[in-house]
Amino acid sequence: NMTILTASDGEGGVFMAQTEHPDLILLGEDGRAPQGAINVETAHALRLASETRATPMIALMMLRLDQHAPMLGLSTFDAWLLKPFSAERLFQVVSPFTRSSAANTRV
Repeated sequence: NMTILTASDGEGGVFMAQTEHPDLILLGEDGRAPQGAINVETAHALRLASETRATPMIALMMLRLDQHAPMLGLSTFDAWLLKPFSAERLFQVVSPFTRSSAANTRV
């Protein structure tokens, strides 16, 4: 079983992650950042908080990594996924971080 929680902004996401203790965090683009950029401040806040420091984080982004990797702080993330992506690709990236990764692998 899986529960999905969503937040409308980085501050809300940090608060939710600290109180709900998710097994995995997917972090998407920030509407205030350059198009396709993830919210690096949110990612760093999650890494600094004791409640979420060890929680795996996956960045969902539209930018080409070779052009923007330095500004994105990708070392903060355990993995990243470029948009658009298929359900199969999402499963491939997420499954190593889930407890049921050995379970049904069909998408």
